[in-house]
Amino acid sequence: RRRRRAQQFVRALCVHMRHRRLSSFAAACVATPRTLRHAARLATGRAAPTWGYVTDVEGDTAFWESYCRLSAVLEPGRALDDLALRPGCHLVFGGDSVDKGGGDLAFLDSLLRLKRRHPSRVHLLLGNRDINKMRLTAELAPPPSALWLPAAAHPGVYWRRSGATATPAGWLAAQAAPLADEPSSRLRWMLSDNMGSPRAFELRRSELAAARGVESGALSDRDVLRSFAGSLQRGGALRSFLQAGQLCALIGGTLFVHGGLKPDAVGSVPGREGGEGAGAREGVVAWVEAMNRFAASEVDEWCADGDAAAGPTWPGREDRLGHGFFDRPGGRLMSYGMASQPGGAKSPTVVYDSFLEDGQPAPPAPAVVAWLLRQGVHTLVCGHQPHGDAPVLMRCRAPHAQGELVVVTADTSFSDSVEWVASPSAPLPGQSQPPAGHRLQPAAEAAAAEEEAAAAA
Repeated sequence: RRRRRAQQFVRALCVHMRHRRLSSFAAACVATPRTLRHAARLATGRAAPTWGYVTDVEGDTAFWESYCRLSAVLEPGRALDDLALRPGCHLVFGGDSVDKGGGDLAFLDSLLRLKRRHPSRVHLLLGNRDINKMRLTAELAPPPSALWLPAAAHPGVYWRRSGATATPAGWLAAQAAPLADEPSSRLRWMLSDNMGSPRAFELRRSELAAARGVESGALSDRDVLRSFAGSLQRGGALRSFLQAGQLCALIGGTLFVHGGLKPDAVGSVPGREGGEGAGAREGVVAWVEAMNRFAASEVDEWCADGDAAAGPTWPGREDRLGHGFFDRPGGRLMSYGMASQPGGAKSPTVVYDSFLEDGQPAPPAPAVVAWLLRQGVHTLVCGHQPHGDAPVLMRCRAPHAQGELVVVTADTSFSDSVEWVASPSAPLPGQSQPPAGHRLQPAAEAAAAEEEAAAAA
């Protein structure tokens, strides 16, 4: 009887919400009093889920520690290797776990421990920086492997066809100190030239040295190479992340993807029978499930290939600038994580996309908004492209669709690049008047000013 009365109350409330141009009772519950949450619990048999979100940590353990300290879904006061969720809460990591912060292994260890503790309530999305590391197993297979291609014969990658360092030979020639043409130097080239992480190699060396209690100079390039390779082997940190990862997460009426959702990606699943729009016809739940099955299948195929006694395979290695680049186990997922394809076409992907253009908000197309609203999705959350100290929120509507879609793009990984420097133009946090000589200034601007002063001197 109580549930029936609550359902009647909810229906009446929904009519009222539609009159106010609000389409979803569930969305209203986030900001309404406790009595409404109680009504929803009675009507549906369960409470609306509470979730937290963080994305694009990229190995920055200080950023991660700060998030954990502020988070409302994590139990307070716990160390990074002993994190736990509050009862009933979910945590979504939006992808891009490694490359820039200098704590790749520590961050992955912390995140994976949390995932093992709460396997159904911690959701790990795959970002482009996670997926592209799948390349390493085949491309760094050492000689005398048939996969190894000497620098003089290597044409580079299809998205980097020009530039002095676009080939391994050009990169080796540009180095101040001579380096041998071997897997460790090839890894350096890949990270710096076509993976967008020029400091990752030396950052890994520093992280390993700190963990072992030695100076960075005590570790060789081959030690660093072994660390990268080991993280992709059975039981390795990045491989475990890839195995636990997914392309999409759906919690209540909130959809999470790494980058964005454009019309060409709606309902599209690589290799799906029935055409790319089959997922759109079936609905968002079926599409999310199909996307995550696809990712899991590709990662499993890649793992099995790497574990084989004969080592990794790459049938298309002779066509590295063409379609053969992804002709390898796990290649369809690697391809899906790219901005463009070997032929130059834009990838229909949720990974390498964004709702920002030139740093400014670019709302999703009306067709995307309408499809999500009709499926009961009222919030779309993503990261991928950093943009400052706070998330960007966009309220979106579409013709012939009731309600409003809130898009949140929340890669705030630049928020640690702000520091206080001497200037009287702004107050310190919590003060109404600026103290003598302080203003808020981006760290990059401060560094540029220092360089300019040094040059003048």
